[in-house]
Amino acid sequence: MGAPTIAASRFAVAFVALVPILWVERRRLLETIRMGAAWVLACLMVGYYLASVTAFTLTTVAEGTLLVNTAPLFVLSIRLVRRDSVTRRELAGALIAFIGLCVMLLPDVLGGPSADGHLFGAGMALVAALIGALYSLIFAGLAERGGVQPRPSIVTVLTFAVGIVVASPILPTVEEWQGNLGALLALGVVVTALPTFLYSVASARLSAVVVTTFRLLTPVIATLLAVVFWNEVLGGWFWIGGGLVLAGLFVIARPAD
Repeated sequence: MGAPTIAASRFAVAFVALVPILWVERRRLLETIRMGAAWVLACLMVGYYLASVTAFTLTTVAEGTLLVNTAPLFVLSIRLVRRDSVTRRELAGALIAFIGLCVMLLPDVLGGPSADGHLFGAGMALVAALIGALYSLIFAGLAERGGVQPRPSIVTVLTFAVGIVVASPILPTVEEWQGNLGALLALGVVVTALPTFLYSVASARLSAVVVTTFRLLTPVIATLLAVVFWNEVLGGWFWIGGGLVLAGLFVIARPAD
């Protein structure tokens, strides 16, 4: 199966797994469905999954995961655009992370036409990071305003409902379901439904910087798994640039003294 079909199957499995939430949250269901913000958040998360799946088909696991998790850098950039207060420490961290991104992508930029696909994949990973930042910022902004807010659990179910509609033309065939059922169930429940639900709950209760920064462990773990189990060979540019990106993000997220 191709990456788009796998993404469609993840939406379908995750939706079925989380449908019971609609009964648990039935008293808030109509209220949340009527909120435009709930649908905006759902569409953003669908876009995140489509962008990240595209990225992982064109980059290495390690590089794609690292770039997808640069969301704190985008959170900071959006705060600058909105003229929110930004500390020198956060600016320094953003500069370090940006230099790291440039170092990571330099071989692709200089690699000519053969590197175009890989560079596009890196770009899609950054798009996914931007979407993740917007998602957390919107949820956090709604919480700061107070009043009635979309229920994170219902937003999660809406996400996969929208995903099924968008990806319906590329859902797996019966034969593909039968041949890959175990893997698709694991991807849909463990890798899609559970993380999305937890991310939505965290985004509704914590600041966008805190939420996106907690994901910084993901690139470290993914890189180790890719090297150990998939024998990925990562060049020196990745290690230098990746180290700078992580260092910059940690500088941004470090609590003030």
